Amino acid sequence: MSISALFLALLATSVLYSSTNAETFGPLEITGFAKDEYTICNNCSPDLVNIETYDPRGVLTSENPMLNQGGESKQTNTNVYLMQLTLGLSHEFDNAVKVEAKASGRMRDGEADIYDNYLIDGFVGVSYPKLGSLQVGKMTSRSWTRSDSFAYPVGLSSSWAESGAGYGLFPEAIRYATPELEIPMGKLRIEATVVTAEKRNPLNVSSIKVSPPNPNLYELFIQFSKEKHLIEAIYQDSNGGRQSSFSKGAFYGAQGNTNTPADSPGYRAPYENVFILQ
Repeated sequence: MSISALFLALLATSVLYSSTNAETFGPLEITGFAKDEYTICNNCSPDLVNIETYDPRGVLTSENPMLNQGGESKQTNTNVYLMQLTLGLSHEFDNAVKVEAKASGRMRDGEADIYDNYLIDGFVGVSYPKLGSLQVGKMTSRSWTRSDSFAYPVGLSSSWAESGAGYGLFPEAIRYATPELEIPMGKLRIEATVVTAEKRNPLNVSSIKVSPPNPNLYELFIQFSKEKHLIEAIYQDSNGGRQSSFSKGAFYGAQGNTNTPADSPGYRAPYENVFILQ
């Protein structure tokens, strides 16, 4: 049994996670939420043996993880709370050129929701109605946030939004979106994101047999809409990144290979991709 309650949002503003409910003060827009989830399980395993540091969802590191395993079952419960605050600045000039800046902080149970990243948005952008928009900086991926928009309206917290193989956060990214295109069947919008990351050497550099790869990631987001229908397609392809996407980790470089060719024949840099159609 799962019970979700919506509390007062940050800065005493009660909102759903939607820009339409944001508070505005001139060019400043403030959006936030606080959410608590309490879960009771009457058939859960008492412990897990594989404790993992990169586990922002608490599945493996929780004192009473809500996951069935072999062995004796028991009744247990967990409590999870989320908080997020988003600050946005924007200004539109008389010639319709618009500039923006956005910063978002997000916490789960007092810690960073995405491991080692309290800040999940930190970018600047410019847009023009006939040319589209361009954003540069730190931003969340569409494969994480858009899934949640379909599954649950508050807080990016549903089980659907926390599944899949896509990375959740891009520390260094450039994103371009076309204007909304009018087509005979409806409206079409296309967005492309290019992501990079620094090479990551292991602590013992002398043990490297294959040097760290050059990390890169590409994400394509296509949205079709009409009066009563919305269809979205998201494709994310990455190469050379740390293998932490299932926990919605940030895209950082992998360390390379410390094994000899005999120990790991046919080694290649880590790569992952995900395709979501909704």
